[in-house]
Amino acid sequence: MSTTYSEGANNLMIAPYSTTFEDILSQPFEVRNGETGKDVSDIIVCLASTMSNNEETLEFRRLELSRDLEGKFREKVQKFLTSYSKTWQSGGRVIYPYQGDSKPEDHEVEYVDMTATNYAFIKAQVLPIRSYQDKLSFQQSDTAFIQGLRFYVIVAKPVHNPQDIVYLYRFYNQKQLLGQSRFFGAIWRGNNEYDLVSEPTLLFDNNIDCVSRGDDLFIFKKDNFHSIFRFLEELEKSVTVAVTSIHTQLTQIRVAVDGYDDFVNDCKKNRLKMAMLNNIAKKPYLKDLTPAKIQRVVDRLDKNLVGEAFLTAFTKEQKLLYDAKRPWVLLKLLGDSYLWSDMTEIGYDVNAKREL
Repeated sequence: MSTTYSEGANNLMIAPYSTTFEDILSQPFEVRNGETGKDVSDIIVCLASTMSNNEETLEFRRLELSRDLEGKFREKVQKFLTSYSKTWQSGGRVIYPYQGDSKPEDHEVEYVDMTATNYAFIKAQVLPIRSYQDKLSFQQSDTAFIQGLRFYVIVAKPVHNPQDIVYLYRFYNQKQLLGQSRFFGAIWRGNNEYDLVSEPTLLFDNNIDCVSRGDDLFIFKKDNFHSIFRFLEELEKSVTVAVTSIHTQLTQIRVAVDGYDDFVNDCKKNRLKMAMLNNIAKKPYLKDLTPAKIQRVVDRLDKNLVGEAFLTAFTKEQKLLYDAKRPWVLLKLLGDSYLWSDMTEIGYDVNAKREL
Protein backbone atom coordinates (compact mmCIF):
# COMPACT_ATOMS: atom_id res chain seq x y z
CA MET A 1 0.00 0.00 0.00
CA SER A 2 1.17 3.53 -0.77
CA THR A 3 0.13 6.30 1.57
CA THR A 4 0.66 9.93 0.66
CA TYR A 5 -0.05 12.73 3.08
CA SER A 6 -0.48 16.34 1.99
CA GLU A 7 2.15 18.73 3.24
CA GLY A 8 -0.23 20.80 5.43
CA ALA A 9 2.09 22.90 7.58
CA ASN A 10 4.72 22.89 4.86
CA ASN A 11 2.52 24.66 2.30
CA LEU A 12 4.33 27.96 2.87
CA MET A 13 7.64 26.27 2.06
CA ILE A 14 6.22 24.69 -1.11
CA ALA A 15 4.43 27.81 -2.39
CA PRO A 16 7.46 29.50 -4.05
CA TYR A 17 8.28 26.30 -5.94
CA SER A 18 4.67 25.91 -7.06
CA THR A 19 4.80 29.46 -8.42
CA THR A 20 8.05 28.78 -10.28
CA PHE A 21 6.74 25.51 -11.68
CA GLU A 22 3.50 27.14 -12.85
CA ASP A 23 5.49 29.93 -14.50
CA ILE A 24 7.70 27.44 -16.36
CA LEU A 25 4.63 25.61 -17.64
CA SER A 26 2.99 28.82 -18.85
CA GLN A 27 5.95 30.13 -20.88
CA PRO A 28 5.38 30.20 -24.66
CA PHE A 29 8.19 29.06 -26.92
CA GLU A 30 6.35 29.94 -30.11
CA VAL A 31 4.00 32.92 -30.56
CA ARG A 32 1.97 34.02 -33.59
CA ASN A 33 3.02 37.39 -35.01
CA GLY A 34 0.37 38.49 -37.47
CA GLU A 35 -1.43 36.12 -39.80
CA THR A 36 1.58 34.42 -41.29
CA GLY A 37 4.56 35.17 -39.06
CA LYS A 38 5.56 33.89 -35.64
CA ASP A 39 8.13 34.62 -32.98
CA VAL A 40 10.06 31.56 -31.84
CA SER A 41 12.46 30.82 -29.01
CA ASP A 42 16.06 29.80 -29.43
CA ILE A 43 16.56 26.06 -28.91
CA ILE A 44 19.93 24.41 -28.24
CA VAL A 45 20.45 20.69 -27.63
CA CYS A 46 23.51 19.29 -25.83
CA LEU A 47 24.47 15.67 -25.27
CA ALA A 48 26.09 14.76 -21.94
CA SER A 49 28.58 11.93 -21.50
CA THR A 50 30.77 10.48 -18.80
CA MET A 51 33.86 9.88 -20.87
CA SER A 52 35.11 6.31 -20.47
CA ASN A 53 38.37 7.45 -18.91
CA ASN A 54 36.70 9.65 -16.26
CA GLU A 55 33.40 8.50 -14.78
CA GLU A 56 33.17 11.49 -12.43
CA THR A 57 33.35 14.23 -15.06
CA LEU A 58 30.59 15.16 -17.49
CA GLU A 59 31.49 16.29 -20.98
CA PHE A 60 28.99 18.14 -23.16
CA ARG A 61 28.69 18.35 -26.93
CA ARG A 62 26.31 20.62 -28.79
CA LEU A 63 24.17 19.20 -31.59
CA GLU A 64 24.26 21.33 -34.74
CA LEU A 65 20.55 21.56 -35.63
CA SER A 66 18.92 22.30 -38.94
CA ARG A 67 16.02 24.75 -38.86
CA ASP A 68 13.51 21.90 -39.17
CA LEU A 69 15.12 19.85 -36.40
CA GLU A 70 15.29 22.86 -34.09
CA GLY A 71 11.59 23.37 -34.79
CA LYS A 72 10.87 19.75 -33.87
CA PHE A 73 12.61 20.10 -30.50
CA ARG A 74 10.75 23.38 -29.91
CA GLU A 75 7.48 21.60 -30.67
CA LYS A 76 8.41 18.84 -28.24
CA VAL A 77 9.10 21.35 -25.46
CA GLN A 78 5.89 23.30 -26.06
CA LYS A 79 3.64 20.23 -26.27
CA PHE A 80 5.12 18.60 -23.18
CA LEU A 81 4.85 21.69 -20.98
CA THR A 82 1.40 22.60 -22.32
CA SER A 83 0.13 19.11 -21.47
CA TYR A 84 1.43 19.44 -17.90
CA SER A 85 0.01 22.95 -17.67
CA LYS A 86 -3.52 21.80 -18.48
CA THR A 87 -3.57 19.22 -15.67
CA TRP A 88 -1.84 21.66 -13.30
CA GLN A 89 -4.49 24.33 -13.86
CA SER A 90 -7.27 21.83 -13.31
CA GLY A 91 -5.78 20.86 -9.95
CA GLY A 92 -4.74 17.48 -11.26
CA ARG A 93 -1.12 17.76 -10.16
CA VAL A 94 0.54 18.47 -6.83
CA ILE A 95 4.12 19.36 -5.93
CA TYR A 96 6.28 18.06 -3.06
CA PRO A 97 9.89 18.30 -1.93
CA TYR A 98 12.07 15.47 -3.22
CA GLN A 99 12.21 12.48 -0.89
CA GLY A 100 14.59 9.65 -1.70
CA ASP A 101 12.34 6.79 -0.64
CA SER A 102 9.04 8.15 -1.94
CA LYS A 103 7.13 6.68 -4.87
CA PRO A 104 5.33 9.57 -6.54
CA GLU A 105 2.02 8.90 -8.26
CA ASP A 106 1.59 10.06 -11.85
CA HIS A 107 -0.02 13.32 -10.70
CA GLU A 108 2.78 14.17 -8.24
CA VAL A 109 5.86 16.25 -9.09
CA GLU A 110 8.85 16.45 -6.74
CA TYR A 111 11.29 19.34 -6.68
CA VAL A 112 14.91 19.84 -5.65
CA ASP A 113 16.49 23.06 -4.42
CA MET A 114 19.99 22.80 -5.87
CA THR A 115 21.33 25.36 -3.39
CA ALA A 116 20.85 22.81 -0.58
CA THR A 117 24.01 21.07 0.59
CA ASN A 118 22.49 17.63 -0.05
CA TYR A 119 22.12 18.43 -3.74
CA ALA A 120 25.40 20.19 -4.41
CA PHE A 121 26.44 17.20 -6.56
CA ILE A 122 23.47 17.89 -8.87
CA LYS A 123 24.30 21.56 -9.21
CA ALA A 124 27.90 20.66 -10.03
CA GLN A 125 26.63 18.58 -12.94
CA VAL A 126 24.24 21.16 -14.38
CA LEU A 127 26.38 24.29 -14.01
CA PRO A 128 28.53 23.54 -17.10
CA ILE A 129 25.37 23.47 -19.24
CA ARG A 130 24.89 27.19 -18.64
CA SER A 131 27.92 27.88 -20.81
CA TYR A 132 26.34 25.93 -23.66
CA GLN A 133 27.62 28.44 -26.24
CA ASP A 134 31.18 27.25 -25.58
CA LYS A 135 30.51 23.54 -26.07
CA LEU A 136 32.18 21.67 -28.89
CA SER A 137 30.00 20.24 -31.63
CA PHE A 138 29.05 16.56 -31.41
CA GLN A 139 30.98 14.35 -33.78
CA GLN A 140 29.66 10.95 -34.80
CA SER A 141 33.23 9.64 -34.85
CA ASP A 142 33.79 10.37 -31.12
CA THR A 143 33.31 6.79 -29.92
CA ALA A 144 34.48 7.45 -26.34
CA PHE A 145 31.85 10.16 -25.96
CA ILE A 146 29.13 7.95 -27.46
CA GLN A 147 29.96 5.03 -25.15
CA GLY A 148 29.53 7.26 -22.10
CA LEU A 149 26.28 8.95 -23.17
CA ARG A 150 24.03 9.60 -20.15
CA PHE A 151 21.47 12.25 -21.05
CA TYR A 152 20.71 15.18 -23.28
CA VAL A 153 19.43 18.61 -22.31
CA ILE A 154 17.28 21.01 -24.32
CA VAL A 155 18.14 24.63 -23.60
CA ALA A 156 15.01 26.70 -24.29
CA LYS A 157 14.62 30.49 -24.10
CA PRO A 158 10.97 31.58 -23.67
CA VAL A 159 9.79 34.09 -26.26
CA HIS A 160 8.78 36.79 -23.77
CA ASN A 161 11.45 36.13 -21.12
CA PRO A 162 14.56 34.82 -22.91
CA GLN A 163 16.68 35.53 -19.83
CA ASP A 164 14.70 32.91 -17.84
CA ILE A 165 16.26 29.94 -19.58
CA VAL A 166 14.55 26.57 -19.09
CA TYR A 167 16.59 23.36 -19.17
CA LEU A 168 14.80 20.10 -20.01
CA TYR A 169 16.60 16.80 -19.37
CA ARG A 170 16.07 13.36 -20.89
CA PHE A 171 17.92 10.11 -20.12
CA TYR A 172 19.93 9.02 -23.15
CA ASN A 173 22.54 6.38 -23.93
CA GLN A 174 24.32 4.84 -26.88
CA LYS A 175 21.32 2.59 -27.61
CA GLN A 176 19.56 5.72 -28.90
CA LEU A 177 21.97 5.66 -31.84
CA LEU A 178 20.26 3.59 -34.50
CA GLY A 179 23.45 1.79 -35.47
CA GLN A 180 23.95 0.62 -31.86
CA SER A 181 20.36 -0.15 -30.88
CA ARG A 182 18.40 -3.38 -31.29
CA PHE A 183 16.43 -1.74 -34.11
CA PHE A 184 17.33 -1.12 -37.73
CA GLY A 185 15.74 1.43 -40.00
CA ALA A 186 14.14 1.35 -43.43
CA ILE A 187 13.78 4.46 -45.60
CA TRP A 188 11.65 5.01 -48.70
CA ARG A 189 13.86 5.45 -51.76
CA GLY A 190 11.14 5.56 -54.44
CA ASN A 191 10.40 3.02 -57.17
CA ASN A 192 8.31 1.02 -54.65
CA GLU A 193 11.40 0.18 -52.63
CA TYR A 194 12.65 0.68 -49.07
CA ASP A 195 16.35 0.66 -48.29
CA LEU A 196 18.37 0.08 -45.13
CA VAL A 197 19.25 3.23 -43.18
CA SER A 198 23.04 3.25 -43.11
CA GLU A 199 23.65 6.93 -42.23
CA PRO A 200 24.43 7.73 -38.57
CA THR A 201 21.06 8.39 -36.90
CA LEU A 202 20.14 9.66 -33.44
CA LEU A 203 16.76 8.62 -32.05
CA PHE A 204 14.66 10.91 -29.84
CA ASP A 205 11.22 10.61 -28.26
CA ASN A 206 8.78 13.20 -26.92
CA ASN A 207 9.34 12.58 -23.19
CA ILE A 208 11.07 14.76 -20.61
CA ASP A 209 12.43 13.42 -17.30
CA CYS A 210 13.02 16.68 -15.41
CA VAL A 211 13.17 20.42 -15.95
CA SER A 212 15.08 23.21 -14.22
CA ARG A 213 15.24 26.98 -14.10
CA GLY A 214 17.77 28.74 -11.96
CA ASP A 215 18.39 26.55 -8.92
CA ASP A 216 14.95 24.89 -8.96
CA LEU A 217 14.62 21.44 -10.52
CA PHE A 218 11.34 19.54 -11.02
CA ILE A 219 11.13 15.77 -11.51
CA PHE A 220 8.72 13.95 -13.82
CA LYS A 221 10.38 10.51 -14.08
CA LYS A 222 12.14 9.67 -10.84
CA ASP A 223 14.09 6.59 -11.94
CA ASN A 224 15.49 8.41 -14.96
CA PHE A 225 16.26 11.44 -12.78
CA HIS A 226 18.33 9.16 -10.55
CA SER A 227 20.19 7.76 -13.55
CA ILE A 228 20.85 11.17 -15.07
CA PHE A 229 22.39 12.61 -11.89
CA ARG A 230 24.08 9.42 -10.62
CA PHE A 231 22.04 9.11 -7.45
CA LEU A 232 23.05 5.48 -6.94
CA GLU A 233 26.70 6.48 -6.70
CA GLU A 234 25.84 9.26 -4.24
CA LEU A 235 23.73 6.88 -2.15
CA GLU A 236 26.63 4.45 -1.94
CA LYS A 237 28.87 7.25 -0.65
CA SER A 238 26.45 8.37 2.07
CA VAL A 239 24.91 5.07 3.20
CA THR A 240 27.93 4.13 5.33
CA VAL A 241 27.46 7.27 7.40
CA ALA A 242 23.72 6.57 7.65
CA VAL A 243 24.05 3.00 8.93
CA THR A 244 26.66 4.07 11.49
CA SER A 245 24.34 6.81 12.74
CA ILE A 246 21.41 4.40 13.06
CA HIS A 247 23.49 1.75 14.83
CA THR A 248 24.96 4.33 17.24
CA GLN A 249 21.50 5.57 18.19
CA LEU A 250 20.18 2.06 18.81
CA THR A 251 23.26 1.25 20.90
CA GLN A 252 22.70 4.35 23.02
CA ILE A 253 19.19 3.19 23.93
CA ARG A 254 20.53 -0.35 24.52
CA VAL A 255 18.70 -2.01 21.67
CA ALA A 256 20.84 -4.68 20.04
CA VAL A 257 20.41 -5.74 16.41
CA ASP A 258 21.10 -9.37 15.59
CA GLY A 259 22.48 -9.60 12.04
CA TYR A 260 23.03 -5.87 11.55
CA ASP A 261 25.97 -6.36 9.16
CA ASP A 262 23.89 -8.71 6.99
CA PHE A 263 21.07 -6.17 7.12
CA VAL A 264 23.40 -3.40 5.90
CA ASN A 265 24.89 -5.56 3.13
CA ASP A 266 21.40 -6.45 1.91
CA CYS A 267 20.35 -2.78 1.86
CA LYS A 268 23.43 -1.81 -0.15
CA LYS A 269 22.22 -4.03 -2.99
CA ASN A 270 18.98 -2.10 -3.42
CA ARG A 271 18.61 1.58 -4.36
CA LEU A 272 15.29 2.01 -2.55
CA LYS A 273 16.63 0.42 0.63
CA MET A 274 19.69 2.68 0.59
CA ALA A 275 17.41 5.68 0.13
CA MET A 276 15.30 4.54 3.08
CA LEU A 277 18.40 4.14 5.27
CA ASN A 278 19.58 7.63 4.42
CA ASN A 279 16.13 9.00 5.10
CA ILE A 280 15.89 7.23 8.49
CA ALA A 281 19.28 8.61 9.57
CA LYS A 282 18.08 12.17 8.83
CA LYS A 283 14.74 11.89 10.62
CA PRO A 284 14.37 13.80 13.92
CA TYR A 285 12.45 10.89 15.47
CA LEU A 286 15.57 8.70 15.47
CA LYS A 287 17.17 10.56 18.39
CA ASP A 288 13.90 10.33 20.35
CA LEU A 289 13.50 6.60 19.84
CA THR A 290 13.13 4.49 23.00
CA PRO A 291 12.65 0.76 23.68
CA ALA A 292 9.14 1.55 24.91
CA LYS A 293 8.21 3.26 21.64
CA ILE A 294 9.55 0.31 19.64
CA GLN A 295 7.68 -2.10 21.91
CA ARG A 296 4.37 -0.33 21.23
CA VAL A 297 4.78 -1.06 17.54
CA VAL A 298 6.06 -4.60 18.04
CA ASP A 299 3.02 -5.41 20.19
CA ARG A 300 0.71 -4.56 17.29
CA LEU A 301 2.57 -6.44 14.56
CA ASP A 302 1.14 -9.66 13.12
CA LYS A 303 3.45 -12.63 13.62
CA ASN A 304 2.46 -13.89 10.16
CA LEU A 305 3.90 -10.72 8.70
CA VAL A 306 7.12 -10.35 10.69
CA GLY A 307 7.67 -13.81 12.16
CA GLU A 308 7.23 -14.96 15.75
CA ALA A 309 10.99 -14.94 16.37
CA PHE A 310 11.11 -11.22 15.60
CA LEU A 311 8.36 -10.48 18.13
CA THR A 312 9.82 -12.74 20.82
CA ALA A 313 13.38 -11.40 20.47
CA PHE A 314 12.34 -7.84 21.21
CA THR A 315 9.76 -8.60 23.88
CA LYS A 316 12.05 -10.88 25.87
CA GLU A 317 15.56 -9.64 25.04
CA GLN A 318 15.04 -6.08 23.76
CA LYS A 319 16.76 -7.19 20.57
CA LEU A 320 15.86 -6.56 16.93
CA LEU A 321 16.37 -9.32 14.38
CA TYR A 322 17.31 -9.18 10.73
CA ASP A 323 15.73 -12.11 8.89
CA ALA A 324 17.00 -12.65 5.34
CA LYS A 325 13.71 -14.39 4.51
CA ARG A 326 11.84 -11.24 5.53
CA PRO A 327 14.40 -8.61 4.46
CA TRP A 328 12.05 -5.62 4.66
CA VAL A 329 10.73 -6.08 8.21
CA LEU A 330 13.57 -4.46 10.16
CA LEU A 331 13.97 -1.66 7.63
CA LYS A 332 10.26 -0.86 7.69
CA LEU A 333 10.15 -0.89 11.47
CA LEU A 334 13.04 1.58 11.68
CA GLY A 335 11.50 3.58 8.84
CA ASP A 336 8.19 3.98 10.70
CA SER A 337 6.34 2.18 7.92
CA TYR A 338 3.90 0.21 10.08
CA LEU A 339 1.01 2.58 10.75
CA TRP A 340 -2.45 2.34 12.24
CA SER A 341 -5.49 4.47 11.51
CA ASP A 342 -7.25 6.04 14.49
CA MET A 343 -10.39 6.32 12.40
CA THR A 344 -10.67 2.69 11.26
CA GLU A 345 -8.24 0.98 13.67
CA ILE A 346 -6.77 -0.78 10.64
CA GLY A 347 -3.01 -1.32 10.42
CA TYR A 348 -1.10 -0.60 7.23
CA ASP A 349 2.20 -1.75 5.78
CA VAL A 350 3.14 1.51 4.06
CA ASN A 351 5.65 1.69 1.22
CA ALA A 352 5.54 5.46 0.64
CA LYS A 353 4.50 8.37 2.82
CA ARG A 354 4.85 12.11 3.31
CA GLU A 355 4.67 13.95 6.62
CA LEU A 356 1.75 16.23 7.40
